[in-house]
Amino acid sequence: MNEVVREFLLETHENLAQLDLDFLTLEKDPAESETLARVFRTLHTVKGTAGFLGLPKLQAVAHAAENLLSRLRAGELTFNPEIAGGLLASVDAIRRMLDQLEKSGGESEGSDDFTGQIQTLERLTKGSGVVKAAMSPGAPAGPVPAKTVVKEPPAKAEHPVAPLPPAPSIVNGGQQHFPSSLAMQPPNPNSPIEPTEARHVSVSDSAIRVDVGLLDKLMTLVGELVLARNQIKQFSGSMESTSFQASVQRLNLLTGELQTSVMKTRMQPIGNIWSKFPRTVRDVAQ
Repeated sequence: MNEVVREFLLETHENLAQLDLDFLTLEKDPAESETLARVFRTLHTVKGTAGFLGLPKLQAVAHAAENLLSRLRAGELTFNPEIAGGLLASVDAIRRMLDQLEKSGGESEGSDDFTGQIQTLERLTKGSGVVKAAMSPGAPAGPVPAKTVVKEPPAKAEHPVAPLPPAPSIVNGGQQHFPSSLAMQPPNPNSPIEPTEARHVSVSDSAIRVDVGLLDKLMTLVGELVLARNQIKQFSGSMESTSFQASVQRLNLLTGELQTSVMKTRMQPIGNIWSKFPRTVRDVAQ
């Protein structure tokens, strides 16, 4: 599989997992403008990268979802359960295409037809100016004016936001990998910079992706190193040299720290598992 496609698959799957949580957040609290801006940037990047890789169906679904989010950001629509359902369905459609893309080795996005999904998103995008908002516990009934929900100014029709691409993924010794750097438009110096985006960049710059097989091999080598250290410690008991004893103790300390660090790199946050449940609960409830 092409390395660019592989990186696109890894990054997009991570983004889709976050989109599930973000859409559920917006369904509970439509006034989360930062969350709305983040999901818009994510889908814009997915759309742009899909176009670059020649994936027209994936690009079309992401584009339809982006148009709906553009109206939401502009305050022309209010996030409600129906919109949440349409956007979550688009996330599922993108997942299906990614699975087909992976199975085909990056050659095809599958033969499934997503015309109905696109039409649903277009219908939601053409909705009226004020839509009944999602009800949260204790919230008053009735429509909520759009201007009280989204505080950001209306987006332009052609380029809704200037700094669109999210933070780049850093791989291979700090070099930027291509899918994250597919900037469709250069940043507009006259456009305001959102503080949340700056924080997101700094966090991403501190992390890299490492192949799981490489980590497993590293753990095996560290295990062998620990065995060699234990043999040296047993042998050191018959040595009277103080310098040799000090070297053995230093080797013991460093090997123990290395083993602990490698084991931590192989572990995954438990949140990666729990984060899948809110979407499942929501789907079952619907």
